Amino acid sequence: MRPGKRLLELTKVENISRGQMTQQLQEKQTTAQIAAAIESLLFVSGRPLERAELRKLLNIDDADLMGGLRRLTESLESQERGIRVQRLG
Repeated sequence: MRPGKRLLELTKVENISRGQMTQQLQEKQTTAQIAAAIESLLFVSGRPLERAELRKLLNIDDADLMGGLRRLTESLESQERGIRVQRLG
């Protein structure tokens, strides 16, 4: 295979997946924003919040809430911060 042809093929694959990559990046950013909002709400509330309360306050569905909670939990653990998300009951 000629080097020029290979470069052309790689560019073509990149162009095809650019839309998918953009969508994935937007989803990750949205999940990160939800995680940050959850963390803020938990701090300012001064009490545990139910999932239904978080969904209502953030105007999101359960799947987005669970994604945000996972992201927040992973972030807190990976950064070795002194706090954690804890499920009560």
